[in-house]
Amino acid sequence: MSIIKPTQELGETRTAMGWHVMTSLDKIITENRKFADRYWVIFHIKPFSGCPEMIRNRIILSKVQPPKMLSTIVFEVDNIEDKLLFHGALPPDIPPRGYSLMLPICQA
Repeated sequence: MSIIKPTQELGETRTAMGWHVMTSLDKIITENRKFADRYWVIFHIKPFSGCPEMIRNRIILSKVQPPKMLSTIVFEVDNIEDKLLFHGALPPDIPPRGYSLMLPICQA
């Protein structure tokens, strides 16, 4: 009897994506250090068309604060005050109606 091993370990994709986001962000900040204003870095992440096992990561720079969008991670870079602010991450889809992300509260 053979045991089929998964191609990925639990959390491996999340770890790789986190590493990619942070290294890309570091490179963007370094390359735009001379830009004397604030800007937003948007990471748009979605499944690659034609191959749902792959994830496509698109990086967008904006001079205006973007609206809240699904499948995005948004950072604000302020070169004037030398600050990096995390503006949030939204999942790829909205949970179905009636689904709660909160755990039930246990009462003693």
